[in-house]
Amino acid sequence: MHPDVDPLLADVQADIASNNPGPNYAKAYRGSERNYWRHIPGWIAELPSNIQVLDVGAAYGTLAIFTKRLLNADVVCVDAIPYFAPQSLLEREEIPLILKNVELSDFHDLGTFDLIIFTEIIEHLNFHPHATLQKLKSLLRDGGKIALSTPNAGSRWGRVTKYHSALSDLPAAPAPGRKWIDDHIWQYTEDELRQVLTEAELVIEKFAVSPGKDNATHFNVLCGLPAAR
Repeated sequence: MHPDVDPLLADVQADIASNNPGPNYAKAYRGSERNYWRHIPGWIAELPSNIQVLDVGAAYGTLAIFTKRLLNADVVCVDAIPYFAPQSLLEREEIPLILKNVELSDFHDLGTFDLIIFTEIIEHLNFHPHATLQKLKSLLRDGGKIALSTPNAGSRWGRVTKYHSALSDLPAAPAPGRKWIDDHIWQYTEDELRQVLTEAELVIEKFAVSPGKDNATHFNVLCGLPAAR
């Protein structure tokens, strides 16, 4: 891992904590979030400086701010739910927060990106992930990457069957009139995650398992566009 990653992440987390992110950050999320995407900061550290970055579902903005500071990147955050974001800190970092739902909103007005951060979001999608992954892929520049993390259904996280009994049961096409549910809709096995990324024609470049408490592990993936033919 890049030698600057751990101290920089600690500084970012301390700055978020001092900007009133809500009680859940200090109580639970600050201590656990790095176990969700343990490998991803090191992968980001390998990327060039001054890149264009989109953080989809940025929540508290940890990786967005980290990437901005580490790479002097031009970062945009998007989230459907604004109340997690440390607004004043994002403003000081000159990181805009745009309210959009990744499944239902058009994203092409945002431009194109060298890196899309998509951590702890795919399990929240209310519809089959194919359309959303295709949308994100269309925003990538040549050589662009998507950094993704999600709970491992093969670990203590287990299956979520509250809403669907199989991945194929998720509605295929995002429908604006349908009530949106903020919850873990589907948690993926490794085979399922690899399958949906392959079906979206995203090439998996790095794949790792991030440790979690009591064997509640997470998948970390770096994927990109297929090589030009």
